[in-house]
Amino acid sequence: MKYIETSILLTFLLCCINSCAVDKKKGDAKPNILLILADDLGYNGLGCYGSDLVETPNIDQLCAHGMKFTDGYSAAPTCAPSRAAIMSGQYAPRTDKYRVMEHHKGKEEFMNFLMPADALELRLEKITIAEALKDDGYSTAMFGKWHLGYDKKNHPLHQGFDEAIKNTGMKHFNSGTDPHMDMPEGTYISDFFTDKGLDFIDRKADDENPFFLYMPYYLIHAPFEAKEEYIEHFKNKLPKDTPERYILWCAMTKSLDENVGQLLSKLEEKGITDNTLVIFSSDNGGVPNKVETNDFNKPLRLYKGQTYEGGMRVPYIFKWPGIIKANSVCHEPIHGIDLYPTCLDAANVIPQKDYILDGLSLMPCLTSEGQDKLDRDALYWYYPKCAGYNPKTDKWRDTWRNVIRMRDYKLIENIEFGTVELYNLKEDIGETNDLSTNMPDKVKELQSYLKRWKKSIGAAEPIPNVNRDNSNAKINQPM
Repeated sequence: MKYIETSILLTFLLCCINSCAVDKKKGDAKPNILLILADDLGYNGLGCYGSDLVETPNIDQLCAHGMKFTDGYSAAPTCAPSRAAIMSGQYAPRTDKYRVMEHHKGKEEFMNFLMPADALELRLEKITIAEALKDDGYSTAMFGKWHLGYDKKNHPLHQGFDEAIKNTGMKHFNSGTDPHMDMPEGTYISDFFTDKGLDFIDRKADDENPFFLYMPYYLIHAPFEAKEEYIEHFKNKLPKDTPERYILWCAMTKSLDENVGQLLSKLEEKGITDNTLVIFSSDNGGVPNKVETNDFNKPLRLYKGQTYEGGMRVPYIFKWPGIIKANSVCHEPIHGIDLYPTCLDAANVIPQKDYILDGLSLMPCLTSEGQDKLDRDALYWYYPKCAGYNPKTDKWRDTWRNVIRMRDYKLIENIEFGTVELYNLKEDIGETNDLSTNMPDKVKELQSYLKRWKKSIGAAEPIPNVNRDNSNAKINQPM
């Protein structure tokens, strides 16, 4: 009996020791944080997300050693508002960053409602994720695409980053940087920024303070420019009828993967992999090809710029050895606004008392093998944009839409035309079956949640355009 009691006691003590070891690892030292953001990378644009076209061994390995989210969303279906939400931790109505361009300018007479004004930048009063971490002792750096203001006052150096070089050109070869830095002829801009990131890790790895490194790549955004050897590689590998743009996307994705691999290898080389939280995602879904499709978004509907799944559902991968179980998968819906509180939670940083964070920390999901649920009712999108108007048919390519996703159901409000769409994403991930007519009670329920959310966050209500010219109105529906 004494032997059994002693064995039980020893087992109990060993469990306590192991538990303490895990807790000690969490609290022993604040983790370094490496946040990698791709540009226009579709949901199916990685091998680990199902693509049989691309080659992404480094990102696939990152996924194998961490957690993949199947229902992860960007904060908007286009670049600038998505990035503003990541940096601020706030929904668009709090930042007034809604659009990349004012496509509707000059076409106001054809609009049923006036657009709320866009901030055009991330305002300086917003406390960025970099500022929050820097205030707690983190060394911070950003190398890549900023897209949150073009004036010097809005440079990332004034938004919490100790070091920052942003892309100022719209090319992948020999593109401009700010501050200007000479590059050898033929330099691929992603390689240039990766070298800066590697140098930063080299210099900060042995510091007493942890670092936050933000690497927002311009890949695989247009213009579609890739290294010639990668283009030839995929021309020889893929079927002869593969669209040219797909070949370019594959070649550009290979460069993205190569850059990510170099960053991960540098963490290994410096011996800091185990104490570094790595996050990989994309700012929005993939763009269409010339025939308005995109196999890199499959099985999702449509593409960037649209509030269907193809425009907003993106890859999310998290790795933190010993904290996040390798090769784990989480099906909890998450949003770009969640990255800010997740990083602060991982770093044991308390947000500034009077600064509102709309997202939730994902640490409960990350530390439970993806089993825990987040304590919120729904995810929301507020996307006031009208673009691509055709006066001959009185149609818009895309229009102002607000969206709510509550568990399996997703409701899209088309503000410009006063219509709604309802989908059950669990049964219909491709959004082919609009349930709004058959499920009026569900529509009413989700619209009531969406209405309360807009009121609570101070979202601008649509203002009817009394100057709308209806003389040539025809079908009056989006393209």
